[in-house]
Amino acid sequence: TFINPGSAVSLHQVSASGDSTEPFVVQAGQNIVITSVEITPFSNSVALAPNYVYFLGEDPFVVYELWLVSNQVSTSFQYPTGIVLEAGSTPWVSAQLMCDIFVHGYLTPA
Repeated sequence: TFINPGSAVSLHQVSASGDSTEPFVVQAGQNIVITSVEITPFSNSVALAPNYVYFLGEDPFVVYELWLVSNQVSTSFQYPTGIVLEAGSTPWVSAQLMCDIFVHGYLTPA
């Protein structure tokens, strides 16, 4: 998903054919296992480094992850054991800088 500073945006699921859905909701009877996250800032961002990027749940009090990133280079985070989100979860992201966020993972039975 693309995000502007200070806004909160839901994630999109992108299929192999390039179609996307918004917002992404973990399907009933499934869990999603997040295995990696890539954050790519826009070079014209005026935000000073470092910047916070938040990976949030629907409820504003659920913070799955908080990343501190540069405003100059892409940053990749790997989670070999995964971050597991349960069925019905609608993950959101918020950031202090203009950036693209790519979340990679796979679905498993709940």
